[in-house]
Amino acid sequence: MKKLLIIISSILLLSCAARAIANSDYLWTNINAFDGAIKVNADWNVYSNEKAYRGIEMLSKTVGAYAELTFEGSAIRWYGSRGRARGQARVYLNGDVVAELDLFSPEVSNRVLLLQQDNLEEGVHTLRIEVTGKSNHGALLPFVSIDSLAYIPTTSVMRSEIEHFYAAVLEQKEVKPESALLKKNLEEALICFEDLSTANQQELYAKLKEETDRIIALTPTGTITYSLQGSADWPPNVQQKIINAMDTAVALYNEVGDFNIHLAVIYDPGVPTAQANYNGTIWFGGMIGTRVALHEISHTLGIGTYHRWGDLAVDGKWTGKEGKKLLQELDGPNAVLYADTMHFWPYGLNYDSEASELNYIRHIKMVRALQRDMGL
Repeated sequence: MKKLLIIISSILLLSCAARAIANSDYLWTNINAFDGAIKVNADWNVYSNEKAYRGIEMLSKTVGAYAELTFEGSAIRWYGSRGRARGQARVYLNGDVVAELDLFSPEVSNRVLLLQQDNLEEGVHTLRIEVTGKSNHGALLPFVSIDSLAYIPTTSVMRSEIEHFYAAVLEQKEVKPESALLKKNLEEALICFEDLSTANQQELYAKLKEETDRIIALTPTGTITYSLQGSADWPPNVQQKIINAMDTAVALYNEVGDFNIHLAVIYDPGVPTAQANYNGTIWFGGMIGTRVALHEISHTLGIGTYHRWGDLAVDGKWTGKEGKKLLQELDGPNAVLYADTMHFWPYGLNYDSEASELNYIRHIKMVRALQRDMGL
């Protein structure tokens, strides 16, 4: 037991800054407003908000609109914004009403902790936020905001996460001294985790998560870059449209994904819409825009162009487990991922009607899942 306590003590000293562990951000698992884990009906819109978590929040003023998260944990938080254009929401936990909240405020405030439910029994719970359509008499509109949800995972999930931290450290291409120490601490934590009290398990998990984030952040990640080919001969308005589309699309891919490729971008007025190949070349013609750029970048990453695509797109459906798993996380257990010789849907961004920030993010996540199915 003495040796075990020495090991635990050395692990807990990873972070020199002491803090109340229940308030440690690293104890909580944050779920972005646009994350597929949050199930919503069709009555929510996604808006950019640079002061929100990950720069995006969801808003709805439709009576009966809901957002729901099923999580395995022991506490849950809801973050959102307050302001004059905010209304009331009803909150359910495991089917029971636990709060009626009014988000109205004379002053605008962002990333506000609107609700926290603590001391839940460890296990699976469901939080549901429902728009009532009601508002304070001074409110301009009855919008309900969801910036993010966060929960404390169960200790069994924490141990599983520590295993993931360990795998992430092993996958580092460049091994630094900090990585070697973290690897040793993670190995020791996996040995002794079950012998700790719940409070110590939570403290250990939070500190290892913080340290893993810090170390992994030191490792260079893949990026997409691009260059224009022959742009001196392009009409100035066309050149600017292509630059705007590519800048936005590349920034999104680099924010959401971990891809690494350099793209050559060409303008050819003879191309009816746009096209791309697996070698990293994109041709814009009759269609230029962010949605088109995102779609064509997916082809340079193997969507419909890699030799294994045809092995997994069978009878009009995608058969790879990663793609199907992600779609069902986004759209429910009965969702079907369709694919033909070149494209997939939903979230393939095949038409302008699919253009939205939420769909852009889900498209990029789907591209990565399909890549994994193809062994890329």
